[in-house]
Amino acid sequence: MKLRTLAGGMLLSLLCFPALVFSKEIPPRPNTLVNDYAGILDQGQKTALEQKLVAYADSTSTQIAIVLESSLDGDDVFEYSFRLAEA
Repeated sequence: MKLRTLAGGMLLSLLCFPALVFSKEIPPRPNTLVNDYAGILDQGQKTALEQKLVAYADSTSTQIAIVLESSLDGDDVFEYSFRLAEA
């Protein structure tokens, strides 16, 4: 009976707190606006995009950062994006 209760409690925890189970680790805060963790862009593309984003931030006071990931490892897009922006 104790095993059944323990298993039920664990299942309930997984259902109530899915973000704790499927949370992709947030990378350390970089010093760049273009962060290609998927390896999609070559160095020239990253540099050109970085320069455009810095110029845009300087001229508008609005900063845009780009993050490219190859997988969210089962994490929800909104949850991951929110945690990433907070970090």
